[in-house]
Amino acid sequence: MALRTEFKWRHYGATLSKAELLLELNGLAEFLRFAEDHRIPTIYCFGNNGQVQQFGMSHKGGLLTVDADGYDELTHYKAASTKGFADAATYYDAISKGFETLEAYQLSVGSELNDPETYRALVAGHYCRSQLIR
Repeated sequence: MALRTEFKWRHYGATLSKAELLLELNGLAEFLRFAEDHRIPTIYCFGNNGQVQQFGMSHKGGLLTVDADGYDELTHYKAASTKGFADAATYYDAISKGFETLEAYQLSVGSELNDPETYRALVAGHYCRSQLIR
């Protein structure tokens, strides 16, 4: 089995008008897997008013789509799922506050640990999770 290499997608805004063959894949995980397996370089972002509602890609004359589930880019979904984030809202909230991991973000919610630098310092000092929670 060949190893997958990191792949960067180009995202383009688009409006869907008509397609001869239109397939909707079962979720973002399947869409991502298909895009990586077939090395699809272009991802279309369908939506209104700057809000992405669906991702799409063309393959062998067909258009494959999937609901965006709140993600702005397929790259963001990949990062979120790799790091264990369950949904786009949690991922974007964590990133906006400077937390790159789900564990760090979860510790910050409802606690005084509200900046990523403090979290990294605690991890570097080998504090364990039970010591951080009161």
